Amino acid sequence: MNPRDTKIRYIPGLDGLRGMAILLVMLFHTGIPNFRGGFTGVDIFFVLSGFLITSLLLSEVTEAGRINLKYFYMRRILRLLPALVLMLIIVTLTAQAMDLKGSAYTDFTSGIITLFYSANWARAFNFHQMGLLSHTWSLSIEEQFYMLWPLALIIMLRYVRREKRILNIVLLLSVLSWLLRMYLTQSGHTADRIFNGLDTRADALLAGCAAAIIRSTGLWTKRVSRLKSPAYAGFTLPLLILFNISWSNHNTFYWVSFLLEFMTAVLILHIISDEKSMIKKFLASKPLVWAGSISYGVYLWHDPVFEVMRYWGYSKLSILFSGSIITLGIASVSYYLMEKPLLRLKKSFQVKTTDFTCQKPPVSNLPVMVEDKNSPLQPDKYFE
Repeated sequence: MNPRDTKIRYIPGLDGLRGMAILLVMLFHTGIPNFRGGFTGVDIFFVLSGFLITSLLLSEVTEAGRINLKYFYMRRILRLLPALVLMLIIVTLTAQAMDLKGSAYTDFTSGIITLFYSANWARAFNFHQMGLLSHTWSLSIEEQFYMLWPLALIIMLRYVRREKRILNIVLLLSVLSWLLRMYLTQSGHTADRIFNGLDTRADALLAGCAAAIIRSTGLWTKRVSRLKSPAYAGFTLPLLILFNISWSNHNTFYWVSFLLEFMTAVLILHIISDEKSMIKKFLASKPLVWAGSISYGVYLWHDPVFEVMRYWGYSKLSILFSGSIITLGIASVSYYLMEKPLLRLKKSFQVKTTDFTCQKPPVSNLPVMVEDKNSPLQPDKYFE
């Protein structure tokens, strides 16, 4: 296994996809009825996160013969925690100083729950009102997944070994998560429990993981021509349902989310495989790529900004336009002045490959450890 096979490049279209997702979420949180389907942007985020994190882990195995969990978690901390802590301090202190009430109320307990990535369970079981930090539920789900998935992947690479069996396991787990969501819906559980649980939302993340494994086998390139129609559907579905469906609708839990996740995974494979794709060219446009590059900060700040403006009595259209401009400004400052400079420290936690011959043997002889040069991807770029 030669580490030079992993020298792969960045694909702007994936950042553009993330930019589209954050714009959908912002539209949803304006409260404008015509944009109530924008919550589907979170599903896109989940699938993309599962795909990129799995691609990153498999690339590390290819280059170094193993996954360094310590380095992996340190890179996640450097990427996620500084911006989150800054937002928590400012939002919590502002809420207390302004004595915000009602849905805008945020206390220090909310900040602690968010800091420990448990906001999703606070919402799912309604044991604490999160106020201006309610939107951090999705960050909690992703971080909980980041804690579990690398360990699960290591175990599968060591003991299952065959790529098709690993893929089947991942697909099975995704289907089980979907079936659990359907069962809880039919059993009368609250929409908050179903929408916010890691167990009931893991199918989206696992769909992305499955796409990464499919790609890394090299077999998927033979089926590119068959992916175009589902890929275009995956691109248009969030836009089509933007106006017509609620996040708590039973149809969302039964089939909309699962269908969207599947088609988003196909869309990702389409983006990295078809150089002539019109979707890829659209998503590679500079505004979407820029929005995708600062999307973490945008997600952190947009809902608190919108909620404060709503508390002060601003109209929904004012929130849409003025609130979005304020959010993009704050996120840009956060990214360029804090997040990006701090990311330079990530180099200290990259697995060294110069001493590759001294590394432990690869944990698996899977074909997924070999990069497909016809479909370049640089997953770590997307975690800048």
